[in-house]
Amino acid sequence: MRKVILVVLAVSLFAITSCHKTDYYGGSWTFQSVTYSALGCSGSYGGVLNASNTNNNNLLTYGSIECNFYNALPTSGGKFYVVAYPPKASNQLAILITIDGENAVTYGSTGGNGLDTVTVTVSPTSGFVSINGNGIELVNKSGGTDSSALSIALNQTQ
Repeated sequence: MRKVILVVLAVSLFAITSCHKTDYYGGSWTFQSVTYSALGCSGSYGGVLNASNTNNNNLLTYGSIECNFYNALPTSGGKFYVVAYPPKASNQLAILITIDGENAVTYGSTGGNGLDTVTVTVSPTSGFVSINGNGIELVNKSGGTDSSALSIALNQTQ
C-alpha cells in the first residue's frame, strides 16, 4: 500500500509540474523593467532575427525585437558590437524593439560609446544563432527623448 501511495504521489507531482511548465525556446529580453518571452525566434537570409513576446493578452506589455546583422546571419560566434542601424561590418549588430499598446513606440541601438557588445554563438549542428548581452543602451526612435538598458538572451528556433 505504501508503494502505491508513493507512485500515485510521484505521478501527481509530475502531472502538476508538467501542466504549469512553459518553455520559451526563443529566449527573452528585459527592457524598461518588463521581461518579454518568445516561444520562437526566426532568422532570415537577410541577416535578421525576429521574436515577439507571448504575453500578447496584455497590450501594454506586448512587444517585439529585431536583431539586424550585416547582410546575413553569422556562421561563427564571438563578440559583436551593438551599433546604430544599419550595421556596416560583419562583427556588428543593430537592435530595434517595438512596444505595442495604445501607441507603438520603437527603441533602437545607437552604438554611441562603442562599448555595447553581445556574445553570439552559432550551434555547430543546426547553424542557429544565439545572442546574449546586458546593459545595451536603446533610445526612443519614435520622437521621445528617453532611453533604457536592454538585457537579451535570444535563441534562433527556425
